[in-house]
Amino acid sequence: MNTNFSHYDHFNAGQFAADAYFQQWVIFPLPEDEQFWSSYFEQHPEQQETILMARNLVRHGHQLEHFAPLEAEEKCLLKQQILEQISPAESSIQTRNRFIPRLLVAAAIAGGLVLLTANFFSKPAPEKIYEIVEKTGLGETKKVMLADSSVVILNSNSTLTYSSNIAAAASREAATGRKGAGVEARKPARGGGPT
Repeated sequence: MNTNFSHYDHFNAGQFAADAYFQQWVIFPLPEDEQFWSSYFEQHPEQQETILMARNLVRHGHQLEHFAPLEAEEKCLLKQQILEQISPAESSIQTRNRFIPRLLVAAAIAGGLVLLTANFFSKPAPEKIYEIVEKTGLGETKKVMLADSSVVILNSNSTLTYSSNIAAAASREAATGRKGAGVEARKPARGGGPT
């Protein structure tokens, strides 16, 4: 769209009729187009006759273009062109229809593998259970707090042996050696008593 007046200064009727903006104004006028061409008429009254001739050319050409009946050959050619455009589209649709189920199966398998892998790696590694040994020397006493909140007081020259999972174990057991130990036991969170 060229809305510069100077662009049209030396146009003849044929040039006006060939201009897309001029054609738009003649065939489908919009308010802003009407305003432009009215202003152009006011500033260039010498072009008024040329513009009227160009308008008639555009209207006549537009009527011939839209209302002239097609010859049999033109109809046949048009039909052939339409069918050629439809055929590749149909074959691509058929190809796509064969491809989609395969794609869905592949996506389902890939999704299953991802879930299995995530499940495998999300499981925590089993906790290593080891034996803990606490010792006291000659003339030494020691308070040892176990993971289940029980407190064991080791006498002089004694040992205490217990499992690292004492808080989670079904039975809480600790062994003392030599002179023994005093024990302050707490009830575990599960409600069972010390063993």
